[in-house]
Amino acid sequence: MEVMEKTDSEKQTCIVSLQGDVEKLEEELQSAREEAKDLNHQIDKLNADIQTMKGEMSKSSERELGLEVQIATLKSELHKGRSQIAAAEAAEARARSSLSGLYLAVQQLAIEAEKAKNELRISKLDAHDNEVGIKGKDMTAKSSELCSVITISIQEYESLIQKAERANVITQSTPKDEPHFMELEKTSDVDAVKQELESANATINELRLSLEVAIRRAEVAEEAKALVEHYLRKQRERSIGRRRSASGTPEEEISIVADTGTAK
Repeated sequence: MEVMEKTDSEKQTCIVSLQGDVEKLEEELQSAREEAKDLNHQIDKLNADIQTMKGEMSKSSERELGLEVQIATLKSELHKGRSQIAAAEAAEARARSSLSGLYLAVQQLAIEAEKAKNELRISKLDAHDNEVGIKGKDMTAKSSELCSVITISIQEYESLIQKAERANVITQSTPKDEPHFMELEKTSDVDAVKQELESANATINELRLSLEVAIRRAEVAEEAKALVEHYLRKQRERSIGRRRSASGTPEEEISIVADTGTAK
């Protein structure tokens, strides 16, 4: 009887000891479950941060691509503007060259007209000295005819002088020691040339302004691109810092967790 009681007592003691071990194991299991739950929560948070960062990187890449396209467009516009400016300057140079040639032609005509005047003066003197009878009448008729011809040449000469005066105002290439040129009236032909030059100058000024605006826009786009790249670097650094401080694990383990979340 005593042996049975002793055996029951030992069994009871063993059961109590086992129950204590079971309770301890249950507590450890509960603690492990809580820790696993916290770890899962951290993993979910890290995965969310990774997805957010990927979305930001995708948007930033799209913005960067858009900026590059805009920069390429601005460079194309810049090249086009420079080509238009070069063409306008070439047209202006051609117009000035034409006016210069016109002035030289007018000078040549002036020389020829002066020579014709001298010949007319000599002819009149000869006619006055030899004016006798029919011969004198013939000389007078010839002199009048010659005068008529020379009068037409002088009119043409004056018209060309008027054109030369307008060319002088535009090109600033005529001599200053011919004051009679400054008193001549304007002609429609030279006015048309002047309008063409003014139009060319206005086009050049407009293209230069557009060129300056395009250059400024290109500079602003480059600055914006640099700011975006700087922002992305800061975002990556902050994300890596948050991941390290949240997990408290080395960088290699974080990379493994990130890859696992991506695969899911």
